[in-house]
Amino acid sequence: MTDKSCEGSTRIVSLAHRYETDIAEFSFGAIAYDNDSVGRWLSVLYALLEGASEALEISRDDIDGTLSWTPDGRRSFVLFDTVPAGAGAAKRIAENLGKVIQFAVDRVTRCDCGEETSCYGCLRSFRNERHHDKLSRQGALSIFAELKVEATPEVVDGPWGETLAYTSQSVIELLLKLSKRGVQKPELGVDLGQHYWPVEAVWMKPGVVLVEGYDEERDSGLGSDGYTVVKVEDTDADQLAPLLPAG
Repeated sequence: MTDKSCEGSTRIVSLAHRYETDIAEFSFGAIAYDNDSVGRWLSVLYALLEGASEALEISRDDIDGTLSWTPDGRRSFVLFDTVPAGAGAAKRIAENLGKVIQFAVDRVTRCDCGEETSCYGCLRSFRNERHHDKLSRQGALSIFAELKVEATPEVVDGPWGETLAYTSQSVIELLLKLSKRGVQKPELGVDLGQHYWPVEAVWMKPGVVLVEGYDEERDSGLGSDGYTVVKVEDTDADQLAPLLPAG
């Protein structure tokens, strides 16, 4: 500011503010922790956050987490609502922890990046950028293996033999049921229409498109382009299979 060299001392500080919110804390008592395993624990932390977001349909921006310690000295995971005063997300995670863990395992299993690293399709986000060099699928999977939690068969043997790395579990389960019914394999994970809308799957004949989430602009645009738009949230294999060609 003064165009003069600073002659004072420097120190590193962390800035923070205190606010009340909902938290869920838990630990895996049988899993040892030491300074060399911090990367593994961070990898599990962010796998759990991504798994919770996917399993419980919670916006990833509404939850975050950190490593902490229990009163008796065990390493623990603390997941919390990022919304001041809380929005109940942490409570839902605690109530559905088994489902969250399963979705976390499935997410890191089906990603196709190298196991020794991670990517934005499994563990990385802009929020945890400072930890990117420590996060790995291998680290998370090693702890899940110690907990004896395995990926669901649908993830290992995906629909039509495909490994769908960036596809949500609900979409994978629906596609797997369709493939087992002998439905023709669609084009998966493509962009369609005049505005290149991303879709989960498309059967070009008879022009049926499978999408996830609610987006009026996308759905009306695809409809104008002649496609029949089906939302994952509004259908099941019984309803969808009769609309599709056999393999």
